[in-house]
Amino acid sequence: MKCGKEVEADVKSDSFDKIINTANFASFNAYQEYLLEDYHRYLDFLINIAQKANMNHLNLLEKCEDNKEDMSALLELSLIAVSFCDVNFDPDVSKLGNYYFNLINIDQSLLESEQITSYIHQLSNHLFAEIFEELLSNSLDMEKDDSLEAFVAYTLGSIDAMLINEVCAYSVCRKFIPKEYLDVSKLNFLFKNLIENNEDVEYLFTLGNTFAEDIFMILNPFIDEELIEKIAVQFKKDFGDNFVYERPIIEENRVYSDYAKYSTMFYIIESGISSALTGHFDKDLNMLKEGFEIVNSNRRNSPLL
Repeated sequence: MKCGKEVEADVKSDSFDKIINTANFASFNAYQEYLLEDYHRYLDFLINIAQKANMNHLNLLEKCEDNKEDMSALLELSLIAVSFCDVNFDPDVSKLGNYYFNLINIDQSLLESEQITSYIHQLSNHLFAEIFEELLSNSLDMEKDDSLEAFVAYTLGSIDAMLINEVCAYSVCRKFIPKEYLDVSKLNFLFKNLIENNEDVEYLFTLGNTFAEDIFMILNPFIDEELIEKIAVQFKKDFGDNFVYERPIIEENRVYSDYAKYSTMFYIIESGISSALTGHFDKDLNMLKEGFEIVNSNRRNSPLL
C-alpha cells in the first residue's frame, strides 16, 4: 500500500510515540474498570459518532433536491454513508466494495440492491474502526488525529480483528437486509481458510455479534423502518426469488458481556502496540498516516459538508 510520497521508516510522530508505549497497558486496565462502572460512558462513544454524522446528514438533506420520502433506497444509503465518511466509485473493487482511510469504495455498475449491501457492509467496517478510535483517544486522553487513526487501522489488520470485523458487518447487514438476500460467501471463505477450531469460530462470531449491536445502535436512527422497507422492495425488484442463499458457516446470535467486549478491544490494541514496538512496521504506520492525512484533508475541504 502506498499513498503519496515515501516516508523514511524511522520517522514517527509524537502521537505515535504516545500510543506505542507499554506504559499505556496500566492506563487501559484502569480505563476498562472506569467503563464498567457506568455503561453510559461507553454509550457516549456511540452517541458522539452518531451526532457528528447526524449534523452532516441534515446538511446533505437540505442540499438535496429530492424529498426524503421520494428518494430511492440507494440514494438514501449513499447520503447516510457520506454523512459518516467519504465515498468513492471504483469499478475495480470487489462485489462488497472495500474500505480504508475513512473511504468507502463502491462499484456503481452493480445492481442497486448490491450497492446497498456494499454501503451497509462498508459502513459497518468504518464504524468498527471509529469505536476503537473513540476508545483509544479517550483512554489516553488524546485527540483523534491522523496518527491515532493510522494506528487503529494497523492494529485492526490482525487476522482475529479482521474476522470479528467481517462477522460484525454480516450481522449489521442482517438487521437491515432481508435474510434471503444476504451474501455470506466471503465470510464463509475466510473462516474455512483461516480458522480450523470450531470453538474459535463460535467465539469470533459471538464477538462480531457483540460489536454489531453497537453499530446497529449508531445506524438505527438513520436506517429507519421506512428505509428498511424500501431496501426489501429493491431486492425483490432486482432478484425476485432467484437469489441463491448460502447459509453462514455457523448460526450464532449470542452476544458477550461488556467486560468481554472491553477486554477484547484492549487486547487487540495492546497486541498492536506490542507488534509496533518491534520497529519492523514503522514504514507501514507512516504510510497509513499519509493515507488518512490525504482523505481527511479532502473531507474537511468538501463543499458537501
